[in-house]
Amino acid sequence: MPKPRLEIMLVGRGDEETVRLIESLTTSVEIPDVAVSVIESVAEARDRAESSAPDVLLLERSANYKGRGLDQLSVIAAETPIVMLSEEAEKGGDPAAGKIEAISIETDTGRKRLAQILSLALARRRLRLASDEARDEIASRGREATAYLACIRALLSLEDFTQIARIIFDSAKAVTGAEAGYVALLSAGETRNEVLFLDSGGLGCTVDPALPMPIRGLRAEAYKKRGPVYDNDFARSLWMEFMPPGHARLENVLFAPLVVDGKAEGLIGIANKPGGFSENDARIAGTFAELAALALKNRRDRRNAEAAWRDWENIFEAIGQSVVILSPDQTVLRANRSTAALLKKPVEDLVGKKCYELFHGTQAAPPDCPFRELRDKSFSDTVSREIHTLCGPHAVSVTPIMDPKGRPEKIIHIATSIVAIKEVIEELKESRNRYAHLIETMSSGVVVYEAAEGGEDFRVTDMNRAAEKITHVRREDVVGKKVTEIYPNVKSFGLFPILKEVYTSRKKGFLPQTNYRDERIDFWAVNHVYPLPDSRIVVVFDDITEKVLAERQKSELEAQLLQQQKLESIGILAGGVAHEINNPILGIMNYARIIEDELPPDHPHIEITKEIVAESRRIADIVQNLLKFARQDEGSQEKCSLSDIVSSTLKLIRTLLKNDQITIEADLPPELPTITCRSQRIQQVLLNLLTNARDALNVKYKGYHPDKKMSLSVLTFVKDDAPWVRITVEDRGCGIPAEIRERIFDPFFTTKPKEVGTGLGLSISHGIVREHRGNLSMECEPGESTSFHVDLPVD
Repeated sequence: MPKPRLEIMLVGRGDEETVRLIESLTTSVEIPDVAVSVIESVAEARDRAESSAPDVLLLERSANYKGRGLDQLSVIAAETPIVMLSEEAEKGGDPAAGKIEAISIETDTGRKRLAQILSLALARRRLRLASDEARDEIASRGREATAYLACIRALLSLEDFTQIARIIFDSAKAVTGAEAGYVALLSAGETRNEVLFLDSGGLGCTVDPALPMPIRGLRAEAYKKRGPVYDNDFARSLWMEFMPPGHARLENVLFAPLVVDGKAEGLIGIANKPGGFSENDARIAGTFAELAALALKNRRDRRNAEAAWRDWENIFEAIGQSVVILSPDQTVLRANRSTAALLKKPVEDLVGKKCYELFHGTQAAPPDCPFRELRDKSFSDTVSREIHTLCGPHAVSVTPIMDPKGRPEKIIHIATSIVAIKEVIEELKESRNRYAHLIETMSSGVVVYEAAEGGEDFRVTDMNRAAEKITHVRREDVVGKKVTEIYPNVKSFGLFPILKEVYTSRKKGFLPQTNYRDERIDFWAVNHVYPLPDSRIVVVFDDITEKVLAERQKSELEAQLLQQQKLESIGILAGGVAHEINNPILGIMNYARIIEDELPPDHPHIEITKEIVAESRRIADIVQNLLKFARQDEGSQEKCSLSDIVSSTLKLIRTLLKNDQITIEADLPPELPTITCRSQRIQQVLLNLLTNARDALNVKYKGYHPDKKMSLSVLTFVKDDAPWVRITVEDRGCGIPAEIRERIFDPFFTTKPKEVGTGLGLSISHGIVREHRGNLSMECEPGESTSFHVDLPVD
């Protein structure tokens, strides 16, 4: 049970001498942990007490309580002792009235009385903590009893062992909190397990459950011990070497053998319990294994039915709760020893009586009897209810056992006493449910922190489901841990300083849209930080990751659209300029031919006119290629000469490369095959690869250099018995770093400045090549060279 902490509210100026006296008194009465909060006014104390009543409320004369809510304070803190620290108490008079007690702490009598009040408050605090633990224990025992009931019902009503084993297994899994497991029986040769059924708990498992399990590892230990064994670090244990490939990951395991006549005949295996298994889990699993062993024995040897019945009776008598077997008219047929002890009567005096006579002392079932509801439901399912009996309040469940014709044959009645904690549970239920419902139903994440190391760090005390979902951590994994342990980058995130400020100032704080990222988590959030009355801090935050990413994607798409519009405009402009250049170039060629015709054959200017014609024709070819490239390509694929595509591309790029003092080497076979394609699209890919190579060389070499080279080569090869062609563009630039190679074909990914590249070139090129049933790949030697290969099928 956690150590109780006594909360004392001092209303007034909080005189240092008074505070020291209170602390001295708490030490004298051995109160290990105490918190004294000083509130200046009764009105403020009333508001604080309304939300979280202290254990003791002390009023100084300096509080000036008159006319400021003293009566309301008495009503709000109805269960809290209120003491006025007044010198008037010794004189027999004080304006405090009603439940407020006046004490003078200037006297030994007053100090002793105050110490007594503090001791009583601590006792009440301890009682509340004990009640919480008792309630949890009752709930656990109730679940355990219900599970035993289901197994007993299966034993009484079913004959098929597999069905019974499944019910027992499901009950064991539910009670212990395990998430996976199986039931297996020993093979005839006693060398392996044969699985009856397997529940992987939703985890991926590719192992065939029909395969036998060799008796080895921790399973062998269970068989040898003939009792439950478990390992809470199974995933890192030596037992893992016995696990076959593809098996679901097991963090922890518990095996309980099915022992029949002193021999282990099978196993119940359960695994993956959050937080790990305990000795209590081993006890529970062992009990369920005993029930399964009993069912196994019944199946194997019907002649031992009488012995099996005695075993069942032993289990029936060993159950700590009151268990009664009734007829459909509520007559007691059997009762266990716990029932006899509860009613303080011999078992034989119970048989034949009506259950309501024994438990209620009435001649008919009371209105809240669960048996009434069971009858109204035609005995279709278990009915549970809390009712008051002659022995105090009890949690009662009744379950029918049906005969082969579907009629109720017997009723199992289980009663669990809740006398010790009923009142405490009722008092605390409303406030606790309200708190739990509030935080669990919120769509915003909620995390509650308490100060650690004097406010230098903060420890998680609670979090809701939304917080688990947003931060990708589980509540049970982080409660009790410091925020700096859970989120290593919390200080750079910006939340940590706000936590410290709110803790110090007790005023709310706010952290606007901010990104938190570490090796596990990456999300955007808006955080509101509030102080709680008990000095804790609550952070309420909303996940805005999708909103931020959507805005970012919108910006990227707008940039892409703008870039596309620029490219289209450039294409239209290039086409227009090309048309304007074409006409004067043709005029130059014609004038050069006229001069050539008028000159004698041996004239020295004849060669000049021929050069003019040749250069003009070269300009005309470049213009024609530019027109062809700028033309909208909306048609279908057609057979094209790969030689023409490569040649026209080189003509477009050569002048640009020459101006950058880049040498390009073309290695082209004499005869290149034809390919089915959209020629402008393939030309676009080659121009992009050549331009990227140019940029890489210009980064590595600012001016002329003998190694400032690139190459374009074409070769043919066979793939899957079909001819293919590979176009390779290689440069001797800086290469591509290994850490970004996998992203080079992603849209918008680029290492170039915004004014140089958009990150769309390789992505679009990759899409064009795939559209032509080909493949675009890359090879790289960091710091040496980069090669891009365009592989296309040949007609």
